[in-house]
Amino acid sequence: MGIKSINVEVDLSKSEQARKNKFYRIFPHTDDLGVEVHGADLPELFEHAALALFDLMANVAQVTEQETCEFSVEAEDRELLLREWLGELLYYSISRHFLFKSCRIKKFSEQKLIASASGEPFNPQKHTLKREIKSVTYHELQIKNQGNRWEARFVLDI
Repeated sequence: MGIKSINVEVDLSKSEQARKNKFYRIFPHTDDLGVEVHGADLPELFEHAALALFDLMANVAQVTEQETCEFSVEAEDRELLLREWLGELLYYSISRHFLFKSCRIKKFSEQKLIASASGEPFNPQKHTLKREIKSVTYHELQIKNQGNRWEARFVLDI
């Protein structure tokens, strides 16, 4: 197959603000990439997790919103829902050689989400890829309410 990376971002104005607020960070993990994200509520947390995933894969500033894709994801609990959400975005990106620029959670419960994500097909002359991410693992997967914000932790297989 051979795609090396893809891209997603929360809506541009929101994502630029999120970047300035450092909504995610990397933590050390043997042979993989650990990610911690935060958001004001669960839908924002899931948007930030998607943005972090694809920001780690490619330069999202180079992506335009040419096409919009709809996603409906279900799982037994919110941690598994996060993993399935990120897994769906990653699978779509890899299988269709597609980079995302923005995403929006339209409906959210702790067992189901409906969302849209916009972007464009990968173009090696236009897009800079950072690293290949193979999968979103179940290792260290967690979501916590920290009072005034939500935090999530997940590990990416690189």
